[in-house]
Amino acid sequence: MSLRDVFDDREVDWPIVGGGTVAFIAFLVLPLFIGPYEVNLLTRIFILAFFAMSFNLAFGFTDLPSFGHAAFFGLGAYGVALVFEHLEPGTLVIPVIVALLAALVFSLFMGIASLRGRGIYFALLTFAFAQFLYEVVFRWTEFTGGDDGLIVTIPDILGIKVTGPENVYYISLVLLALLTVGMYRVLNSPFGKVMGAIRENDDRTSAIGYPVKRVQLTVFALSGTLASIAGILQTMNNQFVSTGLFFWQQSVDVLVATIIGGSTTLVGPIIGAFFLVLLREGVRDLSNVGTILIGVVFILIILLASDGIVGMIRQYLEDR
Repeated sequence: MSLRDVFDDREVDWPIVGGGTVAFIAFLVLPLFIGPYEVNLLTRIFILAFFAMSFNLAFGFTDLPSFGHAAFFGLGAYGVALVFEHLEPGTLVIPVIVALLAALVFSLFMGIASLRGRGIYFALLTFAFAQFLYEVVFRWTEFTGGDDGLIVTIPDILGIKVTGPENVYYISLVLLALLTVGMYRVLNSPFGKVMGAIRENDDRTSAIGYPVKRVQLTVFALSGTLASIAGILQTMNNQFVSTGLFFWQQSVDVLVATIIGGSTTLVGPIIGAFFLVLLREGVRDLSNVGTILIGVVFILIILLASDGIVGMIRQYLEDR
């Protein structure tokens, strides 16, 4: 299977393209009509949505239940932060390249080791790798700042400021749109069809001659590297990193957002990110009661819509 096969697809779903274009334009002009709080809220949603779509490339479309994607999110964030802290490169390009390479190498290593297991064993192996990385960052105080974290000062690029909620808002929006288009092309290509076949039955896919392990490793490495971009955006937005970016809660958040939206749908993780962030924002003043409400809502969605919100909407439209 060649690289050309990944993008060789001539079918275009024009209603989806039109709807996506309208949504993109709407979000482009939206900051003109809302305040800084709403811009920051949407920026957080875009970052989580990018993270969730990256995660779902492995989880929903290739049946690789990773519980360790927090490792890639943290590598993206800390990759940028540590290069600025210790090397002071004076440009964002070098830290971004370092962060992406670190995520790629670690995702390949984690994938090779974890793909020795299947199902829950694969999930537990990825979880163990992520927690190992968390412990390293937490305890190596002299290099990583430990639990105190690091303040990151990111310089302008060609005189253009790239930090702060409004700037990261537009960067995140554009990158999320590019990721959506790219995933749409991949999933509707021959390579994407192989991913779907592996999700349905990897043994049968292997029996008819497809290199299942190679495809799984490729998807996992791509998923991890893309997830690190979400971590980079997080650093650009907050200009601060802490060990919490590696913690298992990050993996849970992205898993919940994906399942709520619909793990077998392209835009499900985006819808799930909107739903999860807005729900948390709505109940944040309720303390522990808010956490319980989020859990109840999550359970209800699982019971009433096995394919998430998008699946529920799609089923409703089909039944009409």
